[in-house]
Amino acid sequence: MNNVSQKKELPVYDFLKGRLTQTRALNTLEKRIRYNDDVCHYYEMIESFPAGLTPQQEQIYSSKAESGHVTKWVIGNHICNYKVEVDYYLYLAKGGRKYSDYLAEVNAVEEHNSEVDRLARQAQDEKERIEHQQEKENSIRIALTHTVHQYIEMYIGQASRKLAEHKKEKQTKFIKDEITYYEQLIPQRTALAVSTHTVTNRIYRLNGDAIEQVYTYEIGSNVRFYQRGKTYITTVEKTSENRFGETTYLLKKVEDMVNPYSGYNALLPAEEEPYEEFID
Repeated sequence: MNNVSQKKELPVYDFLKGRLTQTRALNTLEKRIRYNDDVCHYYEMIESFPAGLTPQQEQIYSSKAESGHVTKWVIGNHICNYKVEVDYYLYLAKGGRKYSDYLAEVNAVEEHNSEVDRLARQAQDEKERIEHQQEKENSIRIALTHTVHQYIEMYIGQASRKLAEHKKEKQTKFIKDEITYYEQLIPQRTALAVSTHTVTNRIYRLNGDAIEQVYTYEIGSNVRFYQRGKTYITTVEKTSENRFGETTYLLKKVEDMVNPYSGYNALLPAEEEPYEEFID
């Protein structure tokens, strides 16, 4: 990995004073012209001129002018279309920096800054991946190292205590609403805790301190897929990894299946006994 840490400032070009003036001048110099049987930018053409020429104004024949001629700036044998060609040639004659060199440095700085951004995104992605993996493993480990009753208590949290306290308080409308809320919340979270605990202990195991997946699925594996309270017997058609390194399974779509993509947690081998309960 390249040792890239901080962004660099874009270089400043000192051809002309005034941002607007310089922008207009450079826009002109970036136009293309046919020169010496080739097509190039005006600035490239002028940079190829020999040193020591003296730009001057000359009368050039023109059939479009009433007088039959027009006044044009000339550099050597080149008849200028724009005054900025002369300005740029004189700027170079005084030791000014070539615009082509400036553009090369701008390109190098932009490539450097792009690499800084890429490495920053890479570092952030890795940080998020590690944090996600740690949170996931911690959640799995809790389910594997606690009984279902302990797990339910952790899932419910302070809800049972709050409910008991509210039942002892004066039964105002607010307190009654709170009681109703907790009476609905507790069985919902209890059922979810039982389901999560059951699933986790079925598909993961501890090997020392390491968490291992009990089942392995490959392309062609027959699986039992749980989705939205329904069970489907189907086949793995493709696998891929998400940004956290977790496997996503593309399943053969069968009747009534809404989404054929699944994570590991929603699968069992087709020949395994189904869960007694599964809450999606």
